[in-house]
Amino acid sequence: IGCIFSRMQTTYLKREILKLKEQKIISYGPCQFPTLGFVVERYNELKNFIVEKFWKIVVNHLKNKIDVKFVWDRGHLFDELCCNVLFESCIDAKEAVVIHVEKKPKSKYRPQPLYTVEFEKLATKYLKMTSKHAMSVAERLYSQGYISYPRTETNMFSSSTNLREMIEKQINSVKWGEFASRVLERGPNPRNGIKTDNAHPPIHPIKLPSELKGEDLSVYDLITRHFLATCSFDGKGQETKITIKIGAEIFKATGLVISDRGYLDVYPYDKWSDHELPDYKLNEKFVPTNLSMDGGETTPPNLLTEADLISLMDKYQIGTDATHAEHIETIKTREYVDIVNDRFLPTCFGMGLIEGYKSMGLDTDESDLGKPFLRAELESELVNIIEGKSTKEAIIEKFVNKYRNIFNCVFDRKQILKATVEKYLEEFNGNDNQDGPPSPPGNNPRRSIPKNSQPTKKIGDCLTKKATTNRKPTKNHNPKNNKTKARERMCACNKPAKYAAVKTGQNEGKYYYACSNPRETSCKYFSWENDK
Repeated sequence: IGCIFSRMQTTYLKREILKLKEQKIISYGPCQFPTLGFVVERYNELKNFIVEKFWKIVVNHLKNKIDVKFVWDRGHLFDELCCNVLFESCIDAKEAVVIHVEKKPKSKYRPQPLYTVEFEKLATKYLKMTSKHAMSVAERLYSQGYISYPRTETNMFSSSTNLREMIEKQINSVKWGEFASRVLERGPNPRNGIKTDNAHPPIHPIKLPSELKGEDLSVYDLITRHFLATCSFDGKGQETKITIKIGAEIFKATGLVISDRGYLDVYPYDKWSDHELPDYKLNEKFVPTNLSMDGGETTPPNLLTEADLISLMDKYQIGTDATHAEHIETIKTREYVDIVNDRFLPTCFGMGLIEGYKSMGLDTDESDLGKPFLRAELESELVNIIEGKSTKEAIIEKFVNKYRNIFNCVFDRKQILKATVEKYLEEFNGNDNQDGPPSPPGNNPRRSIPKNSQPTKKIGDCLTKKATTNRKPTKNHNPKNNKTKARERMCACNKPAKYAAVKTGQNEGKYYYACSNPRETSCKYFSWENDK
């Protein structure tokens, strides 16, 4: 499947697009493209995000030298006038009254046994390694006899596993020997998951090393700490919740006193800290130290980290624990994505490919080659074969027919792919004055490309500039970030007008300028972006 699609798009796009003449291969893979699709989808979510202002009521009370922050039960409101009315009612009430006091035990659950996907996520997040490199280090440790086989889908220890013997090998460690002894005293008690591949146990240490250093030592430490944590005991504490009422509005504060850190003594990757509350009595009344109405803005999602990407691949059954790292590495080596501040940013080329297939108008999301559903369906059917619910021949016939129909449709509409990729490449190369990642083709006034960048030779001049590590995603939802002073318009109040997009109706997505003052003091200024 991957071969025929790769051959088609490589030969066709290299022949039709001059900038791709030197590109060796423009590959397609049924796991590779959905992986790229996740990156593009998150980038589009960020790029199209529109900031909304909100308002909330904030209450603080200083008692026994502890500043207690009470959180509004409504969270926040997007209507300033409505929030102000409720705020005024709180001011009129003056006093707060305690209407509920709840104290209950609280646990911080220890991690489940370590399997490959979770190991890759932890290594990328805490050790700052790529998943491929982390697996390479783990395999080296396995070959040297320090850890068990690192490619496993199992997150539960069988009842026949001699955990005590494994833990005894760690009691001479300077780092966690004392903790290992405590686990042996109380008895190993792993918090098992429910996954098993019936082939390999969870990843665990085999022996205590004497001469490991650098990244080998870091990976071994992560695996051993995780193993000891999962065999130990949960963190324990006492949680207190105080609920107060000011007028008709409800506010809550939560405190925590930790009595037993449990696994946290050996596992620095999780955080759990005390937050003590003073003693409040039911029906107690007090005057808040601070009662204010604060404003804020909704924030866009971040670009994906490698741990985020692995989680999505695992969720949608794209690849296996053994292949996630390879698929991610492929979209990097094919130059479909860049890594900026440890986050994935699609290149103009990667954007063009995904948006090109999307623009073909295939019948359903299940037929979109940049979506995960087709591959996930195949993975599900493979499980059915294992469980005897389907036959190999039936599944092969089903999916060969599906992919054949999609290929025929793609081949007939391949000029759409060419046009979209070409527009993205031209869009990226056409302007050297703006800041940010590539954006979709078209007459988009918020289009942007990298500034303060360095020349590079990538995919036949697709990227004539390569972003530095300071390159950040364009935040198109914030007019101050994506329009120059020349684009600013002044309203009758002699202030810069607000720049925003219509959210619903026949003008949805159309940009306009309006007075930025609240409704009651607005000068009523309004004009469309294209108005002169």
